[in-house]
Amino acid sequence: MSSGMRVLVCPSCGYVEGVDCGDDVLAVMEAVLREEREGALRRMRGACWGVPATVVDLSGSIATLEFRGRAGAVFSLEPGDVLGYVRGGRVSCLGTVLDKSGGNVTVLVPDSVSLDLSSGQGIEVVDYEFLMSYDLQLSLLTKLRAGSGPTPNARFGQGFTYVDVTVYNDYPVKLFAGGVRYGELRFSNPRTELDVRDGFRLNDSQLRAVRAALGLSDNELLLIVGPPGTGKTRVIAKIAYELASEGEKVLITSHTNRAVDNAIELLPLETALRVGRPEKVLKSIRPYLLSYRYRMRLGERLTRLEEEISKYLSELRSISKYLLRKSRDATAQHMLKERIRRWKERLRELLKERSDLIREAVKDLVDEVKVIGSTLIKSQLYPLKDLHFDTAIIDEASQASISLALLAMVKARKWVIVGDHNQLLPIFKYSNVKEDPGKLSAFKNLLDKYGCRSLWLTTHYRSNSQIIGFSAEYVYEGRIKPHESCANKKLTLPIRPSINALTPEKPVVFIHVRSKEEFSLEGGSPSKANRVEAEVVRDLVRELLRCGVEPEEIGVITPYRAQRALISELLKNDKIEVNTVDAFQGREKDVIVYSVTATEKLSFAAERNRLNVALTRARLKLIVVGNGKAIVTSKDSGLLKEFIKYCLKLRSIYDWNKKKWIVD
Repeated sequence: MSSGMRVLVCPSCGYVEGVDCGDDVLAVMEAVLREEREGALRRMRGACWGVPATVVDLSGSIATLEFRGRAGAVFSLEPGDVLGYVRGGRVSCLGTVLDKSGGNVTVLVPDSVSLDLSSGQGIEVVDYEFLMSYDLQLSLLTKLRAGSGPTPNARFGQGFTYVDVTVYNDYPVKLFAGGVRYGELRFSNPRTELDVRDGFRLNDSQLRAVRAALGLSDNELLLIVGPPGTGKTRVIAKIAYELASEGEKVLITSHTNRAVDNAIELLPLETALRVGRPEKVLKSIRPYLLSYRYRMRLGERLTRLEEEISKYLSELRSISKYLLRKSRDATAQHMLKERIRRWKERLRELLKERSDLIREAVKDLVDEVKVIGSTLIKSQLYPLKDLHFDTAIIDEASQASISLALLAMVKARKWVIVGDHNQLLPIFKYSNVKEDPGKLSAFKNLLDKYGCRSLWLTTHYRSNSQIIGFSAEYVYEGRIKPHESCANKKLTLPIRPSINALTPEKPVVFIHVRSKEEFSLEGGSPSKANRVEAEVVRDLVRELLRCGVEPEEIGVITPYRAQRALISELLKNDKIEVNTVDAFQGREKDVIVYSVTATEKLSFAAERNRLNVALTRARLKLIVVGNGKAIVTSKDSGLLKEFIKYCLKLRSIYDWNKKKWIVD
């Protein structure tokens, strides 16, 4: 790192004295992270501060906890979860769950934490997932600030728990500081021009992106602008496959599990490994999972070991209950306690044997497999923490903050950053961000600085031509075009709909509803709802289902949490996904119903990037429900007003109350 670089927070923020933020984006990022962490901590305190537990055994780096009282709150824990503990009013990282059985949980704890614990000690345990993301990012910024100096001291760790992070290459910091001058991109040809999974030829813009990625040298950057439906996932898979074929170690990562899954499932099983929790990945990804692969590799040996561990745990619980409740004889109690001691000792041996066995298999797998997929956070946690990569490919990077992207970038020597600056940017729940959100977006920040290193994917394949047509013209300014096959993408209904607005012949429809917004509390915060619109959405969805559309192929989107809750309540159908726009980025459905909800102060619902996401999720049918009059007369409806004009040209505005089309 250059010696003159400052990555400190200004005195007005109250973190480090005598340092001015100036234009240091990493200092701003740190200030935001601290506010976000404090907000998450307040949320934890409000929900459930901690679950009482006892450290029944501590052997080296393995602690066995027994939960008491509100123990049901922790029984959903799975191996790989990160726990925290409360001490002196502060939440610190406790360790990673290795195993759970009944009221007992076995945790792998760092040496620094094990020194703070003792057998028989009572502690308050919390789910640390909310805080781990912030602590990793703050720790990274702290380590980058310290450079090659000693471990950051307590002063730099104030307000968060310092977690050791791996920095293989600190060059990415220079990229965000704008201190790098790049020449023109160089291109190298792939072995074939065919898609990895399906074998069709990639189009010219896709091939150009692949060739540029293969032409990167150390500390070089490629930015791929991937608008909706342009095949960015296939490009990512192709780049990873080609680089792996050349012997490179490749990380495919994103802030979302789904983005990682989508790319990994396009690769041959022997080429790729997915690191993550089973319940958070797509079912089709399970054979790629690290946990699945090491179990397959260890086979019967691991099964027998786990059966023996389960037997000892069950027996220990039985003996302990008998000792506490029934045995009054001192001699018998002594014998039972001695038996418990011996069984605990044997259990420790078995747990260590299993831990060593799994760790060895895991290490072999992550070393052997060339392409590894994980979230950005997981890239800095076991078993990837100390792993270095030749190339890191970050997807959905527009919505990833700079510090989040850096977690993966510092582990590689080359970077392919994929995103779309016209979709959602980073979302901060608790901080009052005064900066332009684009400045803190990893992709947008780099695109503004290194536009010469960017390439666009230009052919859209996903949606009907009329659906993508609006964004292609009004958002992407003609830089993307629908493939000729998009003209024939239409909804097929076995039963003719009784609601004319649902006709497949009109792929894009705006339904005008005479409605009015109202405020509701959702999650303790005020949010907008619109009952009339919600009831219209309910009727539309019910009719789509009656006409033969599968519930899994219908998505309902709204900008507001209260409206999401109201629509979910009215639909009462768990198979239909109802969510906010922010949760739908990267998703797609055959039919999307978008509830505008707002009738006053439309700036949030009509925000350009947010609306662009909502309008580009549908493949075959896009239905927007809103108060057309309120939108047209509003001064802050922006792109939403242009959408109504677009629908007017298509003669696809439907008056819900009059049950007829508006033609002029």
